[in-house]
Formats: sequence, structure tokens, C-alpha cells
Amino acid sequence: MDRGFIAGRIYQEVDNPDALCFEQDWSSEPELKSHIRSNCFTDLLMLMETSPEVPVLEIHSIRDVFGINYIEAVRYSDS
Repeated sequence: MDRGFIAGRIYQEVDNPDALCFEQDWSSEPELKSHIRSNCFTDLLMLMETSPEVPVLEIHSIRDVFGINYIEAVRYSDS
């Protein structure tokens, strides 16, 4: 298990049983960013690409909601 990982959930939406939702809680943004750069997260992205529907990826913080642009910025930044 990754450092900073708190909890995770996988569920189906009641009004859309074809949708599979995967949520994770992280203790801090630096630990989340470390996970986003990991091979495990790469595997998740590759799995999402196999979806017959366009997948939705959202990162929720206390103040904002981020999408794939945030993931790209984290994965391809030097810091």
C-alpha cells in the first residue's frame, strides 16, 4: 500500500449501473502526486483507456476539482 493512502472504494452508480466508480482518499497532495507518478497509476490509466465509453477522471480537493490536465501536469513535471 502506498504511503499516504487512507481508503478506497469501488461502486456502481444507482442511476447508471454501467458506470464503475473508483475513489481513493489521500492524506496529502504530495503523497497523491507520488501515487499519480507511480506504475500502479499508469496501469489504472491504461485500464481506463480500454473503456468503451469516454472515462471521467476527477481529482477532488477541499477547494477544487481537477481533471486530466492536472494528471498530465503532475506526471510530466520535473518536481
